[in-house]
Amino acid sequence: MRQRKFGILSLDISAVSTGWTFCVKNKLRAYGVIKTESKFSTPQRLLKFREELAKVIKKYHSSYIVVENNFAGGNIKTLKILSEFAGVAKELSMSEGKVDPFVLNNKVVKAHFGVKTKAEVFDYIMEHYLSDKEFDYKKDNDIVDAYAQSVCFYESVLNKDNKRGV
Repeated sequence: MRQRKFGILSLDISAVSTGWTFCVKNKLRAYGVIKTESKFSTPQRLLKFREELAKVIKKYHSSYIVVENNFAGGNIKTLKILSEFAGVAKELSMSEGKVDPFVLNNKVVKAHFGVKTKAEVFDYIMEHYLSDKEFDYKKDNDIVDAYAQSVCFYESVLNKDNKRGV
């Protein structure tokens, strides 16, 4: 059996472009995006998402998996689709990762960093945590959101006594 790596796999769920990060404490070790084609049916997209996410979960075999809570701003159709993708992520967390996923609300992430918008989260993270990276908001926001979730989880759940320190 493979040795479990201490680390946090964080998923910024989207039906089109799910950002993911693998971190040890607050250190970004790996990241990527799982893309699905909008021209395909939802079941085809879910299958592609499942296949790609299973590869990531198996590769990083992390101690914790953080999944973004669904938010669709009142759009029921979008909320339903996001819920299906989140359901796949949660199921894979248990079946492949053997980890009960921690669901984190994006409002909690914003509050943790003291910001109000996604753009402010991006700017804060880039300034305080990822200043050595050249991420672009339009292209890499999904990755940075996943990283922000990971940092929030680490600082507020795992390491309550050491906020913003490791």
